[in-house]
Amino acid sequence: LGEINMSILVHMLSEVSLESRDVDTLLLSRIDIKPSATSAEDCTAVERFMFLARSCRRVAFVNCSAPPEVAIAICRSTSSLLRQIGQGCTVAWESLAFPSWAEVPAGGSTDFAASLHDLSAAIRETCGVQALQSMSLAPGTTIGYLPTCQRHLPQVLMATVFIKSIARRLLGDSCDAWRETEIWKRISGSQERFTCQKPLL
Repeated sequence: LGEINMSILVHMLSEVSLESRDVDTLLLSRIDIKPSATSAEDCTAVERFMFLARSCRRVAFVNCSAPPEVAIAICRSTSSLLRQIGQGCTVAWESLAFPSWAEVPAGGSTDFAASLHDLSAAIRETCGVQALQSMSLAPGTTIGYLPTCQRHLPQVLMATVFIKSIARRLLGDSCDAWRETEIWKRISGSQERFTCQKPLL
């Protein structure tokens, strides 16, 4: 698609009608996202984009770049939508991949560090009601985009996301599915040997 801004992406998604078409994966490739006239316009467009994409299980920016303010807005919008699940908002995300930055601020971005910290908190708070199992930050996030004292945040975020995938592997998708998991079959145990409800925990 070349160089476009978030408002154009929103317009394109609006015409596709993702929810009515039951789109499983939204893949954006080789797009250079350009800033809009104002940062407020970018933030509004990002919020609308992520809201439209919430019905897709996988959303990925592959070989895409975005201005720092747009990348940060995507992170913040993700946190906001996750917290709205408790208010009845449907979010189907299982996997998210974020765009690279078009420019790297000297010394990293404290705003980005704050948004990553908040995203980790949002994932942890909503762990029981959302399906996120994979989150890919852009290459260079640890070294280039974050201040030196905040370079641990990607690891914190990944550890938070892994809780869901590990639990799913151990327990399955339903309350009794752990009995059919590969790990349990390898243990070759019987339910009678355990007193707890879910022994794999």
